[in-house]
Amino acid sequence: MARGILIDLDDTLIDDTFAMRQAAQSFREFHPDLAAFADAEIADRWAELTEFHWRRFRDGETTLQGQRRARIRGLLSRDVADPEADALFARYLERYETHWRRVEGADEFLARTAGVPKVIVSNGERGQALRKVERLGMGRHFVAVLTPEDTGKPKPDPSIFLAALALLGLEPADCLMIGDNHEVDIVPARSLGMAAFHVSPHEPGRRLVDALAGA
Repeated sequence: MARGILIDLDDTLIDDTFAMRQAAQSFREFHPDLAAFADAEIADRWAELTEFHWRRFRDGETTLQGQRRARIRGLLSRDVADPEADALFARYLERYETHWRRVEGADEFLARTAGVPKVIVSNGERGQALRKVERLGMGRHFVAVLTPEDTGKPKPDPSIFLAALALLGLEPADCLMIGDNHEVDIVPARSLGMAAFHVSPHEPGRRLVDALAGA
């Protein structure tokens, strides 16, 4: 077992894709522009827009609120005034938060690593990341939750990993990084000398609990 664990949050500990897709389908209920679309179509389009505009935000091309407004405009395929876009996104967020849940195997993972200090390293907005961890009763399992608001730059920049290692008081070789994104979680961790496990919950041998097999 590694002496310390760094772990991503969304789609690693929390089933973010499920929450996002469930909430996106609610757009059809409260906006006439989307009434003719199937729920799956809306969820797929929302996922594409989220990936594209979140990357823009991560790379400093837009603000947090700016990428939210851009996702709404992309979904509706037309210009939307800021107040309307903000109101629509707020309704989405309400639904999104009701669907937060741990990934399958998270309870087993946390139980088996109870004696191992762990830090969450997330590119998400800090306030929301903390709400997720507390809402799902996971706070006591972690030394800290680190986001770009704490370290200045998002993953894959090494700063967030180095800050987590400093909190743990451990060297990279002593730690395991677990995440679902090869580019921003796995590659930078390995470049620092950490072991890393790429989570993919629908592939055999790559669930969260499988990360402990060689830890």
